[in-house]
Amino acid sequence: MSIVTHIISLKEFMMIENGWEIKIFRKDHSTEYDIYYLCRCENVITVEAKDNTKHHDITCHQCGNILFLTLESFFDSKQHLHVDYFNVSTHTFMDNRGWHAIVSYYLPFYEIETDTLKWKSLDVLRNTLNFDGTEQVVVLNKYIEDKAILKGLCASNLSTHLKQKNIHALTEFVNKNLTTHLSQLVNTSNHKANNILDIRLIIYCLKNPSVQDLELFYWNNQYIPIIDTFSSSTNALNFLLNNRKEKSVRKALFEHYKVKMQQTPQFYDPTFDYVILRIIDDPNYLSYLLSIPSYYKNNMFQGSQPDTIITAFNFLKEHYTQKNILNFIKQSLKIKNTYHIWIDCFRMLSNSLSLPIFVEHFERCKPKVTLLHDELVRVQNQYINSNKIDMLEKFKYTEQQLKTQLNSDEMNFRLPSTAKELHAWGKELNNCMFSYTSDIQAQNTLIYGVFKGKKLTYAVEIRHNKVVQIKAINNRRLPDEEKKLIHVWQKKLITSPTSLSNKNENYS
Repeated sequence: MSIVTHIISLKEFMMIENGWEIKIFRKDHSTEYDIYYLCRCENVITVEAKDNTKHHDITCHQCGNILFLTLESFFDSKQHLHVDYFNVSTHTFMDNRGWHAIVSYYLPFYEIETDTLKWKSLDVLRNTLNFDGTEQVVVLNKYIEDKAILKGLCASNLSTHLKQKNIHALTEFVNKNLTTHLSQLVNTSNHKANNILDIRLIIYCLKNPSVQDLELFYWNNQYIPIIDTFSSSTNALNFLLNNRKEKSVRKALFEHYKVKMQQTPQFYDPTFDYVILRIIDDPNYLSYLLSIPSYYKNNMFQGSQPDTIITAFNFLKEHYTQKNILNFIKQSLKIKNTYHIWIDCFRMLSNSLSLPIFVEHFERCKPKVTLLHDELVRVQNQYINSNKIDMLEKFKYTEQQLKTQLNSDEMNFRLPSTAKELHAWGKELNNCMFSYTSDIQAQNTLIYGVFKGKKLTYAVEIRHNKVVQIKAINNRRLPDEEKKLIHVWQKKLITSPTSLSNKNENYS
């Protein structure tokens, strides 16, 4: 039997802010017990069994500690603890697998064999950073996963606090024990000190041992993994150029990249540039498009695979000239709502299952973003049932999300149950709601139908517990009074955190 189990079976254990009160029953198993007060300064005060019925105002004569709490609160997940209640320490080491940091509590235990109280280290959490760039977090004592602590006036998860403390120790340890290659890369970087960023940077270097400059670390190349094979940003940019030799094109790409990497936060998403350099031939058009501000470029195809975007562009090139496509993009940059409509066009065209329907039924309209959007909505809402999408698959919602549905005298708020129902809503309101099917399935956004009686009147998108937009039929605006009612519902019921992410900007 372990010492921990042994002492729990023998005592009524109390925890003190700066020490411990331990009730030890006599060895003859009688009901009498002695009380030991073990202070954090390691001073021990003993109250014998004959005095244990009295109230004791214990003061440590060595350090003056007078504060006592039950140890039960230490193990009871229903009890909050203050962040400073415990002696917490971290120790680090390196082996043939990687770097390790362990966070431990320093607690007193009673040894019945020697009848003594001793401080022992209780390991509770381990962080590991392996040499191959993988990370591991292991909780060594499961009770800390549910335990809450008080930090200031706010309660937070104990394991979160310990992980933050441990990652700080791990970062410092790794930085002091880097291999020569990693040391040169990390020490020559210009990024500001940040524990989490430092660990991610080191992981990037471990996974990409051929890298020669750290700018590639700040590339968001999750959809273009080949970039990780390049040793420098110059090599990666030359790859994006796709063998284009024009000086104006090269200058536009490199100048835009230089400006972007000098901004804060330091970040570069190559998706737009990768796509444009593969679908536009005219160097003047390319130079213009490569120089578009990064805000527009980073959000235009957010969350889509580059090859899927290229396929969508190739579809447009079957019906429109490259000059028309350039004008589509220029139109979207002038008006915010047109920009979101343009993004929605690509949301519809980027669905590989829906694209065959557009190929078959799309009718060319004048090269205006609004008209293009309306034509895509027409085809989607009229012919989508012939698609291979599982229209009857149930959308998954959390219990909290389901509770946000509301029936009232003024309005009824409902979540669509299937893609078929969402498609019907889109047809009734004549908008591209259906293109959000995959986003709802991935829990990236929520769309509510707002009914008056039995009639669908509005559609509302909620993301991060906030209203993104509200639209009536044909994307019309709704009266201010109606909008106020919807915001009252949102503030009243959409209050608890959800797992929604911020991948999509709008729908229309």
